[in-house]
Amino acid sequence: MRQCEEIRRTELMLKHRLANYYRRYLDALRNVQEFQRVILPQAREAYAVNLQSYKENRLAWPAVLESEREYYRLRTTYITHLLNWREAETAIDGMLLVDGLKAPDGPLPPGHIDAVPKPR
Repeated sequence: MRQCEEIRRTELMLKHRLANYYRRYLDALRNVQEFQRVILPQAREAYAVNLQSYKENRLAWPAVLESEREYYRLRTTYITHLLNWREAETAIDGMLLVDGLKAPDGPLPPGHIDAVPKPR
């Protein structure tokens, strides 16, 4: 009975992990699509308009630099979302076989109740 319940617990844990990765995947995908479709083109257009306004002596240079800085900040955020999307996709495609290079848990300290097979 104990082994059947352990199998059930493992199944539930894997389903929970899959649900978390799938949620992360969908969130990151929505963010990537929104950045590609709306946010980055608007920021690029704002920078281009400000640069043209500066060339026509209608805007000060610090405003152009600020719009350029904002555009590059948004691109950095986009890359972060893209990375999150691909990491979640890889974890799902790899059947949740992630963190394989993580160090195993160390042995229990001597005073711990589970450190000996039959505690008193």
